[in-house]
Amino acid sequence: MAQPGGGRPAQGAAPSCGQLLRRYRRRARLTQDELAGRAGYSTDYVSKLERDQRPLPAAAADRLAATLALADDERAALEAARVRSGGGDLTAARPLAGRERELAELRRHLTGLGPPVLLFAGEPGIGKTRLLEEAAASAARSGWRVVAGGCQRRGLDPYAPLTGALVSTLERLSEAERTRALGQAGGLEFLLPEFATAAERPDRTGGWIERGVEPEQRRRVLFSAVAACLRAVAGEAGVLLVLDDLHWAGPDAFDLLATLLAVEGSPPIRLIGAYRDTETAVGSRLDEFVADLARAARVRPLALEPLSDAEAEQLIIQSLSDAEQLHTMLPTIVRRAGGVPFFLLSFVDDLRAGDPATARLTLPWTVRQVISQRLLALPESAQEPLALAAVAGRAVSRSLLSGVSDRSEDEVLAALEAAATARLLAEDQQGDYRFAHDLIRETIEDGLSESRRQLLHRRLGEALALEGRVPAETLAYHFTHADDNDKAARYLVLAGDEARERSAHASAADFYLQALAYSERRAQADLAPLQEKLAAALYYSGRYDDAIAALERASGLHRDRGDEESVRRVSARLADVHFRRGSHDQIDEHAAAQIAEEAADEKATRASLAARHQFARLLFERGAYKQLLAFGRSLRRIGRTSGNQRLLTAGEQIEGLCLIQLGRLAEGVAVLEPALSRNRTTDDRQQTLETAAILAGARLSMGAVEESLALSREMLPLAEAHNDPVVTAAHAVLMGGALHISGAWDAAQPYFERADVLFGSVDSSSIAARVAFVRGQGLIWEGRLELAERYVGAAHEAALRMGLKPSERRLRTLLAELDIHRGRPQAALDRLTPIARARELHDAATNVRYTLARAHLELQPSESRGQRAVAVGFEPTEGLPPHTLSRRAP
Repeated sequence: MAQPGGGRPAQGAAPSCGQLLRRYRRRARLTQDELAGRAGYSTDYVSKLERDQRPLPAAAADRLAATLALADDERAALEAARVRSGGGDLTAARPLAGRERELAELRRHLTGLGPPVLLFAGEPGIGKTRLLEEAAASAARSGWRVVAGGCQRRGLDPYAPLTGALVSTLERLSEAERTRALGQAGGLEFLLPEFATAAERPDRTGGWIERGVEPEQRRRVLFSAVAACLRAVAGEAGVLLVLDDLHWAGPDAFDLLATLLAVEGSPPIRLIGAYRDTETAVGSRLDEFVADLARAARVRPLALEPLSDAEAEQLIIQSLSDAEQLHTMLPTIVRRAGGVPFFLLSFVDDLRAGDPATARLTLPWTVRQVISQRLLALPESAQEPLALAAVAGRAVSRSLLSGVSDRSEDEVLAALEAAATARLLAEDQQGDYRFAHDLIRETIEDGLSESRRQLLHRRLGEALALEGRVPAETLAYHFTHADDNDKAARYLVLAGDEARERSAHASAADFYLQALAYSERRAQADLAPLQEKLAAALYYSGRYDDAIAALERASGLHRDRGDEESVRRVSARLADVHFRRGSHDQIDEHAAAQIAEEAADEKATRASLAARHQFARLLFERGAYKQLLAFGRSLRRIGRTSGNQRLLTAGEQIEGLCLIQLGRLAEGVAVLEPALSRNRTTDDRQQTLETAAILAGARLSMGAVEESLALSREMLPLAEAHNDPVVTAAHAVLMGGALHISGAWDAAQPYFERADVLFGSVDSSSIAARVAFVRGQGLIWEGRLELAERYVGAAHEAALRMGLKPSERRLRTLLAELDIHRGRPQAALDRLTPIARARELHDAATNVRYTLARAHLELQPSESRGQRAVAVGFEPTEGLPPHTLSRRAP
């Protein structure tokens, strides 16, 4: 502890900052006036430092040490004293005034009360970061493991700020603790390659593929690994994520955060974050993230207001021990700062270095003008390196600046030291520099002309490209701002490829979109492959509308060049996306003809096999079941004759699906079971999952509930690992349906809810409409009629809109059943009579006629009810759907 008055330290106590300064000054044979003059401080300030009446800031310690020519061990002793006295503690060095409401919420949050997310929002400099510092310090004292990080305006990785927070946390662990945490996590090598062993370290040529990990799995593996790592390093109370500047986080970071916060368990994971509401547009990813949390009552947002006049004065008094001498100036300072803590403390920093008795408010109240004053105090030689640093980013290495600057290494170092002394920059333990506040960097960069900025970006990009091992995103950023279209397009594509390798599909799509914008400015640029890359990223992100648009552009470009093979490939992909989206009617006749032509090719190429799948889906969507059945049997015959297992399996899947659709369930299952067995022996996981979904649904319809449940239990983890939201959702519904029919209603609900979330995350409702019958029937059995009516009604409208006739009929039957439950049998008759004897009812016929008969039984007089029920084709003792019998089990 500091000893006011500068008295002799107790026996065995270490000397204070003031005592060491006085000792070093006297040894240098300097008076306080002389030391103050040489260091640029007031005599009163030096006097108070020596008497330990003022904390010793890092910049002042550095300046005084340089003035006194202290040796390394003497500097270390002074720094140790400064840390002991609280000068090295961020919370102690930065006072906090007001914010009673926010501090109360912090305390409540750290006790585990309230939602798991607490967010502070406000303008730059309003004090968000200071509250996060308070939260981190309080959490550490309360047994939480604090995992802290922040974003930059231009993120260097799609998962920031979590990446930096994890790195910082792992680096602070002992080697044994870090090894244990990484071992429990597993799969972190692509997110944090610096912690991977030589054998684990990924490369850009598909290291995970060699390990058998599908590209679609990587995102799930990464998210699970991060969650496991956090659990492994948790403190006694749990893990507290403290994340700053979330307004600059990317969509993949928010997806990861949402996953972490959705995981229940012990120890808990909670989040305290901050963002600038001045830079958050409505509809942004941050806005969506907060809105999603709000709907689930999982967030407590707090908007920070400027300090009141009384609180602002309190902050100044806490920052200046002799503020009473400035009582006449306090109202002016408060008025000019506008209650923004950063502006207030900027004035305080200036006043602290001068004589409070003679201080005058010569600095303007805006932060830009405050920073400009500090810049003007720097030597001319420091201006160019500081401008380079501002363009490079908030943090910059000394070696990079030395390599790019026109000045010598000594001159660059002197410039950085001068900026650090002026508290514009701060040096880290590695000898690199970062701006003390991002507003400082922004002010310097905004002061440059556009031509100067472009020149500096070009020089930085070229220097970084020569270094190697620099993320493509960093190079893309500099070359886009250097107005170099060729290099900008090149590195944007590489940045997209790097994001795709990390399963950051949303970020990859953004990079490809930017690359297209720059590529279009280049002569003779081949844009078709880039459009296909964009479409793939959009597809895996669930953005089907945008993926369709990209594929249509790619198809047109291929067609213009006469590349028919590529046109057929893209057409097949388009059919796949339209199937997911439920817009098969929008496939133009030319594309359909291309798919049909490729499907007719009996050559066993992978491309033609894909086209055959898409052709089958086109026939399925159009309800051409007889043609589809013939096509499937044709493929089976070709596959068996040629010994091509892929064709044989594809034919079996198509034939089995068609038989099931025609109501011949037993025949369809008999065909699909060997197809699934063959699929399991191949590396085509997508085909395996799709075949299993059809088979599980058919077994469920036949009443083979235990067989369906067993298959769903096996396939759902595989679907999760495949990381396809639509297929995973379909298997989750089937799992929930099997559990529900078995009577395990409570166990079924999480699967249904998870499917709803997954279906809602993509631009598709076709698959959701196809499996909605399972969930809707369950809601009716539970007696949740209002919810069932809303759910089934919405799914029925979607099925009608997309022309999904089989699904529409099943859902219409459920709506008729709801009519009966609501005492509206005539409405049920009106709904079902037009389709009751339709030839194309197929597997829906039994359900339709059973429900129609129930409506007649409810409506007709007792003596004619049985006759009327038989007349519509229903025998009370025969033909009852298996799921109807099962409803009595619960």
